[in-house]
Amino acid sequence: MNKSVSGLSSSLKGGGILVLILTLLGAGLLWWNWYKKDFIKSKVVQTVHEKSQGLYQVTYDDLILDEMAGSLSIYNFSLRYDSTRIYGLAQMVQTPSFLINIRIPEIHVRGVVTPKVLIANELEGRILELKNPMIEIIRTGLGKDSISSTSLEVYKQILGNLDLISIDTILTTGAHITVSSLNEKKPSIQLNNISVALIDVKVDSASNADTSRFLFSRKVNVECARLAWTSANKLYDFNLDGFSLNSAARRVEIKEFHIWPILSEDAYVKQFTTQKDRFYLVTNNIHLTNLNVNKFFENKLFADSMIISTPQFRLYRDLTMKRDRKNRLDKNLQSLLNELPIPIHLGKIIIQNGYLEYKLIGEKTQQPGKLQFYNLNCTIGNFTNDSLMIEKYKVLTVDMNALFLNQSTVRLNWRFYLGRPNGIFDVKGTLGALDASKLNPMSRPLAALEFSKGRVNGLEFDFSGNIYGMEGQVKLAYDNLKVNVLKLDEDTQELKKDGLTQLAANILIRNSNSKKNGQVRIEQVNYKRDPSRSFLNMFWKAVLSGIRQTIGVK
Repeated sequence: MNKSVSGLSSSLKGGGILVLILTLLGAGLLWWNWYKKDFIKSKVVQTVHEKSQGLYQVTYDDLILDEMAGSLSIYNFSLRYDSTRIYGLAQMVQTPSFLINIRIPEIHVRGVVTPKVLIANELEGRILELKNPMIEIIRTGLGKDSISSTSLEVYKQILGNLDLISIDTILTTGAHITVSSLNEKKPSIQLNNISVALIDVKVDSASNADTSRFLFSRKVNVECARLAWTSANKLYDFNLDGFSLNSAARRVEIKEFHIWPILSEDAYVKQFTTQKDRFYLVTNNIHLTNLNVNKFFENKLFADSMIISTPQFRLYRDLTMKRDRKNRLDKNLQSLLNELPIPIHLGKIIIQNGYLEYKLIGEKTQQPGKLQFYNLNCTIGNFTNDSLMIEKYKVLTVDMNALFLNQSTVRLNWRFYLGRPNGIFDVKGTLGALDASKLNPMSRPLAALEFSKGRVNGLEFDFSGNIYGMEGQVKLAYDNLKVNVLKLDEDTQELKKDGLTQLAANILIRNSNSKKNGQVRIEQVNYKRDPSRSFLNMFWKAVLSGIRQTIGVK
């Protein structure tokens, strides 16, 4: 009896202890569920405040944490800089080079393996999703980028006290990013409707050394509906639409790229006191193939090819304005490549079915004329400013063909010897047959010449040159050439024949180019460049010099 009572008493005591333990656990769980939001929030706010030296503040409306399911949701998350703190950091010479404001309506983390975080110091999860984030990047024009100035590897900064972060998918949808300067109201760069998917993300020392990963991910897919910005001089708007990157396919696609002048032709010219080119560019369906994705995320552009479909490039210049006299000898292809803001190597640039137009206001006639190239196809080989690629391949090639004035086929072949002194190059080309009168829409306004009769049977030229000039030969075959020399009537502002000059011109001009034996004369050209003129102007003047020698006009 005593044993039974004793056993019962022991059981009751044991049961009481169990009940007490369960009660305490339940109370603790209720307390944790009640206070964990405030505890986590205070820790997050405190950590961000301390790490940013009081510059940033974190707020959010709600946090839902389910440790058993391994899920976390945060609503209306906001990270904003404290404008009053900037001035305090500036006095200590600690102002960052840029500031960030972030607002994310929804953040969801699912599939977190909680025991690994607590026991193995590893964070493993299934998905991290950021919905419709709004990110403002504000350039201060001061200080240094704290990330780039640290010697600690990026992956160690991300890990903190963890040994591994592993997430199946990080997904960002509907993101919007703006970039502006601290004192600007209007963003200088806007990125709209961005989606980013990082697949099989691992952050640790092994993944950091894995060259097959990009942003610590096995695969990266990026899409952006529009990237828009305005040029520093406020004269052009740039739009890039339909950007997509697929790291697995090593491919980038762009649906459209536009460069739009903000001002009309006349308004643009009035912005300057000397001649300036106004340009307009529209392209469709740009493809980059076999992209080096690692270099791309290092702000370098290396790919096997870039294919550009149906570009339209239009330039405008008013030749009635005075020219500046700047020395342009240092402006050659190699120098322009070196001025590009990023390292670049494209094995080939292929331009398909393009259109090129140069509209000029004639200096003497004050009337517009156009140099037009239709159905332009061009292949540029070894387009690079990378010293290793220059040493390996040495020559940049340009092979182009088009319909000049939509009448006659023109072919050009350039060879630029990269890394050589003085910008050495070779160029040769041909122009097919056409009736001379087809040149009148261009020659009347730009040269005050009208071809009343004649036929061009073909033009060939072959030059070698450098930044100082060109040497070579020109062969122009033509028959029965007659010209009208024009002048501008000051009263009617129309072009009319200049009888006396025309008579002299037709006496001087050889109406055909052929020797008695029927062979076409070949003219030798040695053209010295005007240092204040552009490289392309030197090329055109060298060819024109051979044409003038051929027809008898010195």
